[in-house]
Amino acid sequence: MQQTAPEKGPFFCAYAVFVSFFREQRRQAEINDLLRLFPILICQMIRIGEETGQLDKMLEKVASWYDQELDEQVKALTSLIEPIMIVFVGGIVAVIALSIFGPMIAIMDNLQ
Repeated sequence: MQQTAPEKGPFFCAYAVFVSFFREQRRQAEINDLLRLFPILICQMIRIGEETGQLDKMLEKVASWYDQELDEQVKALTSLIEPIMIVFVGGIVAVIALSIFGPMIAIMDNLQ
């Protein structure tokens, strides 16, 4: 593992440690605490799920919570991007309008 670690990067090292702990039959919460791969909330939820024997339900709750968080962040990001896009499209329309009407006005000035 020491020879391949510089080539593969930190994720390979974390995966190798995870596999070695799994082979030693350590609990998932212990592995997460040692590696610090996940936030503390997830580690605590995994620990509670392992202690109660309902790990699948706890992971479903964590997944639904993160899904809601992602939806809220996407909505916030789109609400920030919308005004910028409106100004950008308005600028493009203004440039197109000026490129059409500019020569027309110049031609009309030359006719008089």
